[in-house]
Amino acid sequence: MFGRGRGLFRKKCGGNCRPKQRCRRRGYRFPLSEAEVGRRYSIILNPDKKTIEMGIFNGSIITVHKNEFSDQNIVVGVGNSRYIIPKTIAEKIIVQ
Repeated sequence: MFGRGRGLFRKKCGGNCRPKQRCRRRGYRFPLSEAEVGRRYSIILNPDKKTIEMGIFNGSIITVHKNEFSDQNIVVGVGNSRYIIPKTIAEKIIVQ
C-alpha cells in the first residue's frame, strides 16, 4: 500500500538465497562499494557530479577491476577508460 517495499534497497530478491550470503540476482540493487571484481553492472543512481563527468552516469555499464576490503579505493572501467573512485563516493552510487 502506498509504494511500500519499492525502495532502492531490497531486502530479499525472491529467490532461494543462503543466509548470510548477498544475492546478486538481476534486479537487486546495492552500493558500488559492495560490487564483485570482474562483473559488469548498470548504474541506477549517481548523485556525485565529478563521477558523472567521468562517464559514470545513470544507465551506463561499468566493469569492476579491483575492489578489496582493505583498500580505500575501487577501480572501475567505463568503456576503454579506467578510473579510481574512493569508497566513500562508491557507497553513494547504486548499481544493479
